[in-house]
Amino acid sequence: MKFCKFLSGLDYRANRKRPNSVLNLNLIIILIPVVIHAAIIVSTSGSDISGDGTLANPYASIQYAENSSSPGDTIMLRGGTYNTDEIRIDTSNLTIRSYPGEWAIVQASVDYPDTSCVFWYRPYDHFPVIGGIIEHLEIIGGYYYALKIDGSWGWDTCYTKELIIQDCIIHDSGRDCIKITPGCDDLTIRSCEIYNSGIGPANSGYHNAEGIDNVNGDNCVVQNCYIHDISTNGIYIKGGAIGCLIQNNLIWNCGSAGVLLGFYTDSEWFDTLVNPNYYENIDGTVKNNIIIEANWAGIGAYSALRPTFYNNTIIACADTYHAALFFNRGSIWINDSVTLEPQNVDVTVLNNLFMQKASTANPIVRIRPEALTGTIVIDYNRYFTPGGAEFMDDNVTWERMSLSAWSDSTGFDINSSEGDPGLDSNYHLISTSPCIDSGFTVTSVTQDYDGGTRSGLLDIGADEFASGTPLEIPPPYGTIGTGNPIITGYTHDYYPSFPENISISAYPNPFNSAVSISVETQNLASLQIEIFDLAGRRVAELPSPSVPLPGGEGGDSFSHWEKLAEGRMRAFTWQPAPALPSGVYLVRARFASSTGSGHPSAQRPGDESVSKRIVYLK
Repeated sequence: MKFCKFLSGLDYRANRKRPNSVLNLNLIIILIPVVIHAAIIVSTSGSDISGDGTLANPYASIQYAENSSSPGDTIMLRGGTYNTDEIRIDTSNLTIRSYPGEWAIVQASVDYPDTSCVFWYRPYDHFPVIGGIIEHLEIIGGYYYALKIDGSWGWDTCYTKELIIQDCIIHDSGRDCIKITPGCDDLTIRSCEIYNSGIGPANSGYHNAEGIDNVNGDNCVVQNCYIHDISTNGIYIKGGAIGCLIQNNLIWNCGSAGVLLGFYTDSEWFDTLVNPNYYENIDGTVKNNIIIEANWAGIGAYSALRPTFYNNTIIACADTYHAALFFNRGSIWINDSVTLEPQNVDVTVLNNLFMQKASTANPIVRIRPEALTGTIVIDYNRYFTPGGAEFMDDNVTWERMSLSAWSDSTGFDINSSEGDPGLDSNYHLISTSPCIDSGFTVTSVTQDYDGGTRSGLLDIGADEFASGTPLEIPPPYGTIGTGNPIITGYTHDYYPSFPENISISAYPNPFNSAVSISVETQNLASLQIEIFDLAGRRVAELPSPSVPLPGGEGGDSFSHWEKLAEGRMRAFTWQPAPALPSGVYLVRARFASSTGSGHPSAQRPGDESVSKRIVYLK
């Protein structure tokens, strides 16, 4: 009988038993959630045969550690390089990171199709993967992808959701560095460096290797990332993805576009219940990005509904195709007789700075035939091409227009301007820049590229002059991402404290009247012991070992502490209260410095706690 690790926290897969388990608990815990927060250690010198995942005796492979994990666990990789096959993740709320103070590199071949990616988040047996963090790692290779976030679109409703990827260096992938598939929603990618996509045979011939390729993953956030040297597009969000946000990124040297909202997607990947018109992108926002040397568009949209582009700085783009700002219709094949080409609807482009090289043959803005409809706001932008910027609206004329002719013909850019924007070598505004206080106030734009506060009239472009300390472009060596430290709800490069010298054992287990629980630690004075049922209710709490043991909660009975040498302690006896039912309980040992509500699932990944299952049978 198999049960979902997402629900139970216990291993349910054939031949993937959690180490040191002493009892098959499947029949006891059916559909009862439990989250156990443990730290599992992996080392290049460890062993999957004799290891137990502790600091003293780590595992050797990441896959074995994942197989042994439960929701809420943290897998910590000791420093070094892990040459690996494809690693499949199907555990919810699992953190994977380098060990504190060390740096782990996880690498897979780009030459073998069986190693399709380095990390593959893939729900198992109809149960989703909800939550999780992958952070402070270097991820290299994969025949197709370095990271694939996957689900079961088209035959199930099982997806990966709410994953956070942060503080990682991801590069040299066979095709895309990060691939997001339909239904994988609410993902956050922040403070990462992503580069060198498409170096393997999977990208030979027709190139298709993005930095981030999101096909119909809603509410995706990409921020504070440095994305560079990409085979094709830096980021595109397509296939009907809703509510995605691309902000405060540096994107440099892309073979195709910098950021596209929409492109060309096969009809099977759209959710026609919520998107019957096959819009490629819905309510996408691109703001405060600096995009340099994309060979196609710096920013653009294909068949997007309500796309918004605010305060981006676009430098030296569209050398080979498109325009710095580009709009086109998508092309969605339905069947042999029907191909849909939805227009972009209700488009907003405000406060952007576009700067082209004199040698660029393509216009600075181009609108393809019937590409736009609805309410179109393109204004308060700054354009500069030495010798004069050129604009094209294929619906008006195939001839190139000046800014004034463009404004007269289209009604766009009435309040926009043309000329040198006044940038320094760091792509920030100088004190005499005409872009200062020349933008339109947008209530959702409250910070600039550097994380500085915007106030009053907005400056044009990604930088708000004299607002905070300008970030160095490109970021200096040793910086992961752009270097922007201001990310709501996220402490950059957080290292959890690891309870390397704490362990719990219980005997007998299962028990029918009383159980002897041994806890060993070097930090005797600050240790707290609590016992929870599987619903997360605390059923017993022991005071500090320095305090005499009274009776427990609700009639529980405890014996005295027995102390070992060198300040360690162990051994108390717990006799449950008569009213307490049979079942599975968790003994949690944690240091008093830990924070949280007390519920075992409230502890942060990597928090200073260790749990032990015990089984009470009356």
